[in-house]
Amino acid sequence: MGSFQPTAGPGTAGDRVVEHYADTIYRVAVHYLKVREEAEDIVHDVLLKWLEKAPSFHSEEHEKAWFLRVTVNACKDRRKSAYFARRVALDRCPELPADSPSTLLEEVLSLPAQYSTLLYLHYYEGYSVREIAQVMGKGERAVQSQLYRARQKLKQEMEESEHG
Repeated sequence: MGSFQPTAGPGTAGDRVVEHYADTIYRVAVHYLKVREEAEDIVHDVLLKWLEKAPSFHSEEHEKAWFLRVTVNACKDRRKSAYFARRVALDRCPELPADSPSTLLEEVLSLPAQYSTLLYLHYYEGYSVREIAQVMGKGERAVQSQLYRARQKLKQEMEESEHG
């Protein structure tokens, strides 16, 4: 099986990758880190890693999975850093009004990262359980059960905020 060759078009392979994946990388990073500036750095880091590694892909799905996996790993590394641990997200600052209306996405983002990442990838980015399992390096059954737990946790959180 040969390596994946995307259809030819205007510009370079770098232009195609940026056009095709930069927004997705950014959205996943914002979701995971909840800090826009950090997400922008992640986009740069992931694209630089792609340039440095020059990986070859067997299919478009393989390419997409590689970008998602590298993005999630970069976000995890960033969250572990001492610098990031000392930062405070703007939504946690006391001077911001706490009575703003809550949306479903805000509820999803407030869940623990293991749950919010799965819900976000599945419902907001449209990835299947199989694709998420490949990207996250987990079995499909594990992803299905974690999605179930994530939905239950989301339901519980929404009921508590509704009655609280």
